[in-house]
Amino acid sequence: MFRKKRILESNIWKLQLVLFLRNFLVVMPIIVLFLQENGLSMTQVLTLQSIFAIGIVVLEVPSGYLADMIGRKKTIVMGVILASIGHMIFSISHSFLGFLTAELFFSVSVSFISGADSALLYDTLLELKRERKYHYFESSILRVKALAETTSALLGGLLAMISLRTTAYATAIIMTAAIPIALSLVEPKVKKAEIIEEDLNSITKALKYAFLKNKKLGLILLYSGIMSSATITGVWFVQPYLKNLGLKIGYFGLVWALFNMTLIILLIYTPKIEVKLGEKRMLSLILITLFTAYLLLSLNKTLTLGLLFIMLLQLPRALGEPTYKYYINKLTPSRIRATTLSIKNLFMRLFFSILSPLIGRISDSYTINTALLTAGITFTLIGGVVLGMLIRGFSRGDY
Repeated sequence: MFRKKRILESNIWKLQLVLFLRNFLVVMPIIVLFLQENGLSMTQVLTLQSIFAIGIVVLEVPSGYLADMIGRKKTIVMGVILASIGHMIFSISHSFLGFLTAELFFSVSVSFISGADSALLYDTLLELKRERKYHYFESSILRVKALAETTSALLGGLLAMISLRTTAYATAIIMTAAIPIALSLVEPKVKKAEIIEEDLNSITKALKYAFLKNKKLGLILLYSGIMSSATITGVWFVQPYLKNLGLKIGYFGLVWALFNMTLIILLIYTPKIEVKLGEKRMLSLILITLFTAYLLLSLNKTLTLGLLFIMLLQLPRALGEPTYKYYINKLTPSRIRATTLSIKNLFMRLFFSILSPLIGRISDSYTINTALLTAGITFTLIGGVVLGMLIRGFSRGDY
């Protein structure tokens, strides 16, 4: 019994290691430069990201449903293998078609892993009777991801001095190392007694459960999708924003590392803040910090303050991601947990694929500052409507 418990406990550090390697993207700090070096225009670069997001929108929920049906471990393993293949293709590509092929592999990979990783973690803790610690472990995983992005940014800056393509080769090699670790994960038991009135054996019924039977869950899914897409949009504007303010290319790796280190530090305090504030105030704080970050970035015109305000953009991200997943897991039965978490990610990518190209067009037609202000107002208004519905539900005692 003790041996079985220790094997199950190993899921926690193994999952962290898999996600560390999965996010060790050495190419990321100079990815736009690398694509441009291979003849792609900025329009083509953004088109690749739109296709990537749309691919995830299409595959997110089916992959989550697949994880619920065949097991979280199997889908995570498939996701890691596909990521490795995608980065191999990316590292040897010289054209838009080659990079597009790689992005398609990336979208399938991300879809297979997202949702399944959080569900595997929660069900592992559930079997260990430590599910109340989920929020802390989820924050820890986010810190691990941020640490991977931080250290890989520093390595990427050094390897880029050899050549930009060297960073792509290194990323592909590191991604392959995650495969044997993923294979060693253990599938936790799903509570068979946790059955809902209807047989939730389809994605459609899972959606009905979230938006008809448990409206609080549905609203949190929408809110998390909007807020998460807002933070992702902000992150994609970081590099052109800094370039516009005059940051030299040689410093991008260091700044990217500091950007992710800020997230790691903030994530340490997220669980404590959530416990003190509670659901309603925590969800409100996320919206307030998001708008503040966008507003300050849009009004700024100096590099020094720009670097500071970019770090502030990590605050709503740190507050939001572990919080959303914690609330969603609490409200969702084990049998459909991965599917529901995938719905959350689907909404995030859906909002991103719709709104980010429009904001990008504003940046091209006017200025980056105007685009950031538009983004801040847009995401705040949409998120505010959903938050208002949530707060009314709290006030009426609906949940």
